This record gives sequence, C-alpha cells and structure tokens, in this order.
Amino acid sequence: FFHTPDGESNAVVFDTVILPRLLSLSRPLLLLEVGSFEGSSATWLAANVLTKNPDSRLICLDAWNSSIYENSCENCSFSLENYKEDPQINSVIAGSLRDDSALERFARNLAKTPAGNHTLALRGPSSVSLVALSSLQRNLLGAFDFIYIDGDHSSSQVLTDAVLAFRLLRTGGIMAFDDYGGPPGPTQRGIHAFLDAFSEHIKETLWRRYILVIVKQ
Repeated sequence: FFHTPDGESNAVVFDTVILPRLLSLSRPLLLLEVGSFEGSSATWLAANVLTKNPDSRLICLDAWNSSIYENSCENCSFSLENYKEDPQINSVIAGSLRDDSALERFARNLAKTPAGNHTLALRGPSSVSLVALSSLQRNLLGAFDFIYIDGDHSSSQVLTDAVLAFRLLRTGGIMAFDDYGGPPGPTQRGIHAFLDAFSEHIKETLWRRYILVIVKQ
C-alpha cells in the first residue's frame, strides 16, 4: 500500500490491526472490497489472507471506469452461487475489456498474486453490486468477515456503500474505511453520517486515523 498523507501506511494497519483478528478465526473467510481500482489492497488481501485457507474468498466491486452496469445481475448471481465450489474463481463479470483499462491492470495484478484466483470481480456501480449480493439465493447477508470501503468518495455514496455493505457484515466482523483522516471533507462526512446512524450496532473502534476500522456489534 502507499503511504497516506499523514505518513501512515495502509499495510501497517492491515498487518497489525486487521490481519491478526482475521487469522485468529481459523476458518475459511469471506472478504469484500468496495473500490478496487488496480488491485493494490486486493493483492495484499489475497497474498496475506486467502493463502491461509484454500476455501477463503475475496469479492471486489468497482466501476472500473464504467458508468453503466454492463452485465445483468443474473450473471452476477450465477457466478456467486457457485463461488465456493469453484477453486479457480477468477471470474471478471465485465463484458469486453477496454484498452489497457484499470480492470485489465487489476486482473493482471491478481493473476500474478498467490491465491489471486480466489478473487471474484464484479464490475458496475457499487450500489447495484451490493444490492445484488444481498439478493442472492445463497444468503450473503451477515456472511462477510471483513469489508473494506474505498470506492466513490462523495458523502452520499460513502454513506450508501457503508449502509448496504454493513448488512453483509457478520456480527463481530470488521469494516474498514479508507481516507477517513485528514482535513474534513466529503468522505469523512459520509462516514460520520454512517457512524451516527449505526452507533448502537458498532461494538468497538480498532483504529481511527487515516483509516477507520470498526467491529460490528
């Protein structure tokens, strides 16, 4: 990970705060990332978490420069319905890849990462993808052990992503928000709106600097 404006390294927070909690569960883990871009954090999660258990999976959501959800939710549903049974689940639900797009770079980065083939990428607006995940026959509500929010940084979208994703997080699960610290701005306002609305459902705060890390009650 890159260093944040306040000198904090995302990798240090993941290494010292998030990773020990996840690995202490000693079972297959289900991870979700909202906003993946070229796969910096996704490759870290694959190499450091997915490699520990062959049945752990990571689902990545991103528009990847697409303003329109190019595939139906039926396609997403089909892929996700089978994710546990397919050990080679490096499926990119994206239609045709565009010239050297961020999605192509994401796919290349994951392809050369240990356990990167245990990652599923869903392309489209995060709101659509999150609703699709919560609407599958295989019930994913309350199924995720870790969710990382780093998508659209507008206040309204940060709030929307957090609310929709929180439904997918299990009790005791970890949710992390990137770009929380620094001068007040839209991302922080969106996160604060979420924290105010869901305060009674938050068990504890593990880290509150440039990254915010909370645990669901």
